[in-house]
Amino acid sequence: MPDTLIQNFDSALYKGAVVVNTKLFIGGQWVDSSDKETVDVINPSNGSMITKVSAGGATDVDLAVNAAKRAYTTSWGLQVPGHERGRLMYRLADMFEKNMEALAAIEALDSGKHFVHTKARDIPLGISNMRYFAGWADKNHGQTIEVL
Repeated sequence: MPDTLIQNFDSALYKGAVVVNTKLFIGGQWVDSSDKETVDVINPSNGSMITKVSAGGATDVDLAVNAAKRAYTTSWGLQVPGHERGRLMYRLADMFEKNMEALAAIEALDSGKHFVHTKARDIPLGISNMRYFAGWADKNHGQTIEVL
C-alpha cells in the first residue's frame, strides 16, 4: 500500500493535486496498522476505488489511547493553557480556509457530493465549528451552570 494518495484534479472547477496520507497517525507519527489491514476507499459517485487506507484494529486503538494519555501528562494536558489551545485551533481553521479548494475537492471525491456543495457548505461549516470551539478553549473552567 502506498504511504500517500496523490489525487490529481483537472476540472473546470478545480485544478491541482491533493496529497493525503493513507496511514494511521499515532503518537505523532504516520504508521501502518499493526495487523497490516486496509480498507478500500470507494468513490460513491461511480463505484471506483480511490485508494486503500490503513485500518486500525484493537491493538492500534490501544496504542493511540496510550499515546494520547502520554501526551496529556507530558506535553499537552495541563501544560498547555486554554488560550494556547484556542490559538492552535484558530490556526488550524486558518489553514483549512487557506486550503479550502483542495479540501473541497478531496471531500467531493470521497463523499460523492458536488464540489460546489463541499466548497460552499461542508468545508466552511467545519471551519466555523473549529473557530467556535477555539473561542471556548480559555473559557470553559469545568463549571456547570444550574438551570432552574
